[in-house]
Amino acid sequence: MRLIRYHLGMRSQSTANSAQHANTQFDFAVVGGGIVGKASALAMAQLGYSVIQIAPDLLQTITLVPSFGQRIYALSPSTKHLLSELNIWDGLDQTRIQAVRDMRIYGDRGQKYDQLHFSAFEAGRPELAWVAESDLIEATLTQAMRFSKNLQSMEASVDEVQFEPNTSPTLSLSNGQTIQAKLVIAADGANS
Repeated sequence: MRLIRYHLGMRSQSTANSAQHANTQFDFAVVGGGIVGKASALAMAQLGYSVIQIAPDLLQTITLVPSFGQRIYALSPSTKHLLSELNIWDGLDQTRIQAVRDMRIYGDRGQKYDQLHFSAFEAGRPELAWVAESDLIEATLTQAMRFSKNLQSMEASVDEVQFEPNTSPTLSLSNGQTIQAKLVIAADGANS
């Protein structure tokens, strides 16, 4: 994250998380409300940049089902590190996360030479990865975003992005508002 701050050469601004959205100029605009968008917005806000996150269903409440959700992610050690840096990892319900310590991958033929084996023990690591529910990660990120003072959220979609020389990109939104940001992060899946 320090590299991003250095290379962008931006000065941090502080903005209050406001329902009025009076501010129309930001350091970052993050378009998309999934895990990547939420983590990106939270990371930039925690670095002190003014951030607006824009997505049609951004503030939708995510309710965890008592049984485990069907959509899961395998999280690498670097992803765990990122979530820890964002103060998210410790907020995750650890009873809903499973460490992966051994992994076997078989090819189509099922032959001995047609498989891979990874072992945390052999690699000298406590775990290879972790498996966690998508809803668990998203709900925890959403909760953290609500308490971030540099982060505003807006439920809208982006109709158009205008690029003019020597100015920040301008986003025209479905709610009629326009936003300017020094950098736009497109994290809205197939719509990017």
